[in-house]
Amino acid sequence: MKIFLKPCPVCYGHTAAMFTEEGAKVVRCVNCGCACAAQATEEAAADAWNKRKTLGDRRYTKIKYSDKGVYIAYQQGAGFVNEYTAKCTEEPAPNFLEALKDLRKFVIEMCELPEDYIDRITVKSVSLNYGGEADTMGATIGASMELYNSNAPLNINTPNKPEMPYNPDQEWDEKTCLTEECVFAIRKLVLVAEEYLSGVRQQTSLFEAEKNSDQGETVPPKVA
Repeated sequence: MKIFLKPCPVCYGHTAAMFTEEGAKVVRCVNCGCACAAQATEEAAADAWNKRKTLGDRRYTKIKYSDKGVYIAYQQGAGFVNEYTAKCTEEPAPNFLEALKDLRKFVIEMCELPEDYIDRITVKSVSLNYGGEADTMGATIGASMELYNSNAPLNINTPNKPEMPYNPDQEWDEKTCLTEECVFAIRKLVLVAEEYLSGVRQQTSLFEAEKNSDQGETVPPKVA
């Protein structure tokens, strides 16, 4: 049976590898060193790795940006039974917007649009879901495309695809699964969404703004 390993839950790199350490099997990220607990078999080690929680123990279900601000939905807690949403009008840092922009090429690929349409595409959101025994991530990218002969854009949603087959006995297929490059780009967006919730916004972080205020510097108020 082919063994699938999810991207690293800490650095989001596709850099996980199977190792034998003192007779036991361990999956370890060769980039950041993150590892699962030692297991007796490769299958058990892969299962332990694939079930590791992501950064911050949050599981994101929606990341959206519009002229109304940023909307982020996530699950947290044992079994991810607690659901939270965050709505904020503060502009995100440039890397947040770049992470959304980087997803345009995958909208083009999955919706089978001409490559030269890419500058007409604006990515608005990513909806995430989780299924299978390993809680495999699936994603739908929401975007709009400028139309030359209409006052309104065309709304586009990519087909929902998982990062790898829900059934580990199935072979990876680009028709049914996200490409490795697309998964990496989505996880990059998740990382910057995590930073946004931690206070990293446009120009400065919330904590830097509070520090400047404490030192007597004038910080303009945010207008909702």
